[in-house]
Amino acid sequence: MNMRMDKLQAAVLFAKRKYWDNNRGRKRRIHHFYTTELQDIMPLPTPWSAWYDPYVSVIFPKDPKAVREALTRADIEFRSHYNTPLHQEEFFHKGTDWECPYADSLAGRAISLPNHFHMTDTDVFKVIRAVKVALNHKDP
Repeated sequence: MNMRMDKLQAAVLFAKRKYWDNNRGRKRRIHHFYTTELQDIMPLPTPWSAWYDPYVSVIFPKDPKAVREALTRADIEFRSHYNTPLHQEEFFHKGTDWECPYADSLAGRAISLPNHFHMTDTDVFKVIRAVKVALNHKDP
């Protein structure tokens, strides 16, 4: 296959191939834990289901600052995305006056929770606990 990678990258990925199914299954289970525990306290951006392999587990809390601070205090790695909606980026904004209220309402709220196959259940529930505490929900 040609994936525009050099030979060394291809060799490493080929060697890891035998672990793919197990790692993919673990990521799905982590994603399922997040779904089960968080779906009732915030709307999730897309229906999380088992038919695809989750690359990231994204949440859109109403108070993203509190969640980011709680995750940081708990020493949990996360990523924030899309602080500026695409239609407001300089490249797209020139000569347009687009209104995208849904994109505006989500700006700065996207947080990718850790979803690594090497996480233990204890690690996953530490993340869930931090999110729930930040949003003033009961401790799991």
